Amino acid sequence: MDQERIGKYIASLRKKKNMTQEELAEKLGVNSRSVSRWENGKCMPDLSLLTPLSKELGTNINDLISGEDVNQNIYQEKFEENVVDMVSIVEKKNHISNLLSNTFLGIIILFTVLFVGYIFYTNVSFKASYNKDKMYVTSEYNGDLSYSNDIAFCTKNDYIGRVNRLITVFSKDSEEVGIVFVHVRRTLQDIYHEYNAINDYGNYNLSTGKTCQNLYIPVLEFPKHYQIYYTETSFKKIANASNEELEKIIKKANLMYDSFTNKSE
Repeated sequence: MDQERIGKYIASLRKKKNMTQEELAEKLGVNSRSVSRWENGKCMPDLSLLTPLSKELGTNINDLISGEDVNQNIYQEKFEENVVDMVSIVEKKNHISNLLSNTFLGIIILFTVLFVGYIFYTNVSFKASYNKDKMYVTSEYNGDLSYSNDIAFCTKNDYIGRVNRLITVFSKDSEEVGIVFVHVRRTLQDIYHEYNAINDYGNYNLSTGKTCQNLYIPVLEFPKHYQIYYTETSFKKIANASNEELEKIIKKANLMYDSFTNKSE
């Protein structure tokens, strides 16, 4: 399909009708620039415009897309040739359109995956297993003592994470023992970029080689005898546990501090 020949044919028929490009464009509901591009062979009229364009120019679609008055002896042959050409053009346009749509969709999916991945990487945390070499409880913490005694949970600076605690009371041999459960939750960012996460935990002196968080144990309302355990059991399960169930959870946990001995384990 020769676009340049079709363009010249459109221009010649328009001039025979004594129409300007602007007048033809107005009849078809397009701008004059579109008509100019057709006549210059830069592009083809949209398929939806072939019928009204042919009508305005006083021709038929077969002649229009042939770019000439088709000889009646080869009319059917030319018609079939034009149909094949038009189908090819439509398929090409659809292919380009689908390619652009799929590319755009792929970009959106990629950015969505990256965004969700970033949120997961920086915000979704996992409970860390007990690591005796990386974590400990100390009674020599010089932090804020406005609410509690001087007890802190510390980790080495290469083991950054968020410390969570749960305080409860356990009855043992007619005695009430205060139990403080702790665990550390770490995001993937904490695991792979330890020092980037330090700002989340306050102003710590990194030269000490440790990061500490006061456990805020309410000593005035708490049993004098209390113990601190590292547990991987969910706090929800612990909060709903009976005394018997709590005893089983304690046995599975790691004792880190006992107030009777004032000693870290």
